[in-house]
Amino acid sequence: MLYTRDLKSLERELMRVGVPPSAPSPSTEVYHFVFLIFIPVYFIIFCILLYHLDFYIMKRQNKVKIQWSSNFAYAIGLLTTDGNLSKDGRHLNLTSKDKDLINIFKGCLGIKNKIGRKARERSKTKKYFQVQFGDKNFYEFLLSLGLKPTKSKTLKSLNILDDYFVDFLRGCIDGDGNIKVSEHPQSQYPQLQVRLFSASPLFLNWLKDGLSKQIKVQGGWIEKYNTNYVLAYGKSDSIKLLNFIYYKGVNNYLDRKYKIAKQFLRT
Repeated sequence: MLYTRDLKSLERELMRVGVPPSAPSPSTEVYHFVFLIFIPVYFIIFCILLYHLDFYIMKRQNKVKIQWSSNFAYAIGLLTTDGNLSKDGRHLNLTSKDKDLINIFKGCLGIKNKIGRKARERSKTKKYFQVQFGDKNFYEFLLSLGLKPTKSKTLKSLNILDDYFVDFLRGCIDGDGNIKVSEHPQSQYPQLQVRLFSASPLFLNWLKDGLSKQIKVQGGWIEKYNTNYVLAYGKSDSIKLLNFIYYKGVNNYLDRKYKIAKQFLRT
């Protein structure tokens, strides 16, 4: 009771001097002031922590080890011809009729993503195989080589190390090339052509120049082929080319194309 009377007398005294009983104490006002001052500081600290957390998560999700090797260069050749870089800056896709090629690609890069099926253009039949994965660091590495999300017609020269050009070229041929053997109407000997297709004649010309620097091919020509272009070699140069890409000890290649080439290999 004594405490209650003292509290009431205190309220009367506050009202007498013009301070409403409900007015906040000076300590409360200081607390509110400090709190409002530190809200932006807390927000900045939160944003910094969020940035580092996002960076850490992205770093953990890197799936591809970026290190040049024959397998690595071969996989880049496949991506260059049959692959796609999404515009989101992270995801990559490889599509092929050959499921074996998708499996070889996965093995070269050490990824374990599932293989799916897809249709192309207006077809509803899912007769193609594909693997899709996200890796921002690898994506940016491919950009540094010269690949682009819309690469079909804009592809030019790429920053491929000379030591691994042979494996890159084999990947390109397995991705979007063919080894054509036919019978000449006036000869008993088989005719041979190695061809590589692309929507970019500048890219094909870069490949042609790069191959000429590595082996002594005398010919090779680029011509229009439907809506695309084709780089083609005659029999003599094709034999040199096949012996170049299927060197002794080569690891990864599409088996059905290797079987066609085998009859022309010296090793």
